[in-house]
Amino acid sequence: MDFRALPALYLHSCPNCGGAVESYRLAEGLPCSECLPREAAGGDIKRIIEDLRRRNALRELAPLADNLRRYEEIGGLFERVVGFRMWGAQRLWARRLAAGKSFAVVAPTGSGKTTFLLVSALYMAGRGKALLVFPTSALAYQAYRKLLDYSSRGGLALRIATYNTMLKPQEREEALRRIEAGDFDILVITSAFLPKYFDLLARHKFAFVATDDVDSVLRATSKNIERLLKLLGATDEVLGKAFELIELGKRRGKALLAGDEKEAERIEHEIEKAREELRKMREELRLGVFIASGALARARRTARLLLFREILGFDVGGRAEGLRNVYDLYVKMSEDPKAQVAELVKRLGAGGIIYVLDREFGKELTQHLQALDIKAEHFFRPRRKVLEAFEQGQLSVLVGLASSRSALVRGIDCPT
Repeated sequence: MDFRALPALYLHSCPNCGGAVESYRLAEGLPCSECLPREAAGGDIKRIIEDLRRRNALRELAPLADNLRRYEEIGGLFERVVGFRMWGAQRLWARRLAAGKSFAVVAPTGSGKTTFLLVSALYMAGRGKALLVFPTSALAYQAYRKLLDYSSRGGLALRIATYNTMLKPQEREEALRRIEAGDFDILVITSAFLPKYFDLLARHKFAFVATDDVDSVLRATSKNIERLLKLLGATDEVLGKAFELIELGKRRGKALLAGDEKEAERIEHEIEKAREELRKMREELRLGVFIASGALARARRTARLLLFREILGFDVGGRAEGLRNVYDLYVKMSEDPKAQVAELVKRLGAGGIIYVLDREFGKELTQHLQALDIKAEHFFRPRRKVLEAFEQGQLSVLVGLASSRSALVRGIDCPT
């Protein structure tokens, strides 16, 4: 459409100064002629911002300029430490992080969620302390080692600490001492650590908190939601106001179901007032950024879960499909399951995890595989040497328990 053929003037619509702007300039992504007299090529927002800055006319687009700068910094750091550029979904997440928004990352396993969280922690550590929460000790230990490697590649002088059961007793004692003293820029913990040592964590305010598996954190106890929000800087007053909003929303819903529109309208006014009060509280506190990552991010719909929406502005939930080509296959169990598993391992190759129902059969299966020259080892509890041997290709398969408390319940992070 030719916007110059029948030009229109839109009042209060210039994205930079809020003044009047011609329709054709809006169509080309340009601010008004008062802000930018020269009709620069539209579509290149970076060039437009640079032109505005040179004319000392950059106003409402200034926050966008800052977001673009931060986005480029995140992308540059990612490429420097990981070795390749972000892909589509990661670029979307990076834009949200650059804007200082809290959000949920809902994507299947293997989509690069964990890598993005690690790079995000490295970037946000420049603004304050960062906390990463993983579902198991194996994943927390792997993330810690990757962070050390990424930090070295990026030439970053960051203090990175972790606490998990993969550490030796003296290492765990040293980790607790460092946490108590605040001797860290990035801290990597498990979801079990959060409630057990919350008083220790609560001594510090975190500019960035991310959960690699929000499902496991929330399933443990819904109170973990309040704990995470407090670590980001939320006070009891903020939590109380958010709960008030949630309750008002329920009352409004009941009034609408009862057909009492007058009462629903009255409650709506109360909600608007409470929401404005909460907004002012958030601005004064300058809450940190929270990223909730999960394969499906499905959680029980509790009142506490709505705290994320009221305080941080996003919902945990949803479903993502189609990002990976994965086939779900099965075979009927033979009379000799150990021989059958051995045959499958030989056909599928190295790099697998075998889940069994009990330890005794798991040990027998491991011994059977080893007798056939298959490099296998059981992983019923976190074992650092076994995990490192698997990562380095010295082991072909790991045998773990098919249990919610298994050390391998969430797998391990070994992208190919």
